[in-house]
Amino acid sequence: MTQVHDRTRPLVTVVIPYCNTPDRLASSLDSVAKECVECTCEVIVVDNGSTIGCLPRATQRGGVKILRNATNLGFATACNQGAAAAEGSFLFFLNSDAELLGGCLPALLAALDADAGLAATAALETWPEGGVVSPGRRFLGAFDQALGLSGIPWLRHARDPMTPPTSGVAEAPWVKAAALLIRASAFHAVGGFDEGFFFYEEDEDFCWRLRRRGWRVGVSSDAVVRHAGGGSATSAGDWPLLSLYAGQLRFVRRRMGMAASLAYRISVAAVASCKALARPIDAAASTRRSTLRPLLRLLWLPGAKVSTTGA
Repeated sequence: MTQVHDRTRPLVTVVIPYCNTPDRLASSLDSVAKECVECTCEVIVVDNGSTIGCLPRATQRGGVKILRNATNLGFATACNQGAAAAEGSFLFFLNSDAELLGGCLPALLAALDADAGLAATAALETWPEGGVVSPGRRFLGAFDQALGLSGIPWLRHARDPMTPPTSGVAEAPWVKAAALLIRASAFHAVGGFDEGFFFYEEDEDFCWRLRRRGWRVGVSSDAVVRHAGGGSATSAGDWPLLSLYAGQLRFVRRRMGMAASLAYRISVAAVASCKALARPIDAAASTRRSTLRPLLRLLWLPGAKVSTTGA
């Protein structure tokens, strides 16, 4: 089914949340420029309180709009800001450390054009260590994070990426938003990303809400991005890790209720405490111990917040 498009407006709005990764952003923008030759695009970079350097020269090219936040407002808020300013019929959320490989955007568009029930489709990812990884995941359960932390190989696979599709589009429960194309109408119909998620888990929650509305999401075998991964979080200290747990707790409570939320709290606290107190005491163990107190506070104190001071 072909979607009718107003040719006076861009077909795709590329939204790139950005924080302190100028070199990677430049590479990402260069790859977007090559992909947008075949369709009309606008590019919106949301500068989320960057503290180092300035935006790369690539942002000065025509067609790139810059939105600036004085402080880091989080991934979900930045994406929503970009979407609110967008004119495209499709929204393409792209991490600032991800580069589109040849034909990525046209392949994602073709997937949505071919299936009216598909709200969003994501690209496969290649990582620096090699291999192709699917952004498709299964929904988080109350005990999945604790099992993953356990270190026991046969208990750790609940959150592993799904098998990459070899052809066509493979449906997934949810997909990461590192390189995610979505119909603007579907995005706005569910209210965009929940800004209660600061960093991590907003994409899982978003896909869950899409599916509750009857939409589906998938992974295109013909679209690939090169993803460096962790660019904005590398030098940010403990808060990204704590934000992950806060997001997971919020999602489990929303999807499964208070009993599941309590099960998540108990299981994660128990496993994290055992790992942090493990012997011998080495540098890694010391780091784990330094994170344990704020993690336990986050798990047990209602309303505890994740501080991003210095991020």
